[in-house]
Amino acid sequence: IDDWDEGNPLAAYLNREAMGNGGLVRRRRPGDRFQPLGMTGIKKLQDFFTDARIPRSQRDGIPLLVTEHGIAWVVGCRPAEWAKLLPNAPADTRILHIRFEHWA
Repeated sequence: IDDWDEGNPLAAYLNREAMGNGGLVRRRRPGDRFQPLGMTGIKKLQDFFTDARIPRSQRDGIPLLVTEHGIAWVVGCRPAEWAKLLPNAPADTRILHIRFEHWA
């Protein structure tokens, strides 16, 4: 993995195998749930935003990468636990490198 995006909150390296077939980018919807990286359970996206101290005025502007398995990445915040790259993953693990440059 190149480290040119290391520390960039608008870039993520995700486990391509875990993503399923395709995905889309959308804004939040009422009732959205998310399994943040490092958590075993699922939490309401609204609660995640509150815990992350993201102002209410900014929440509707945060893009979500969503797959058939759910929210894979809250852009600029955190990927989902289920979409992470495993530290000891085999060398042939497929990696999805995604970076946002603009969101309107």
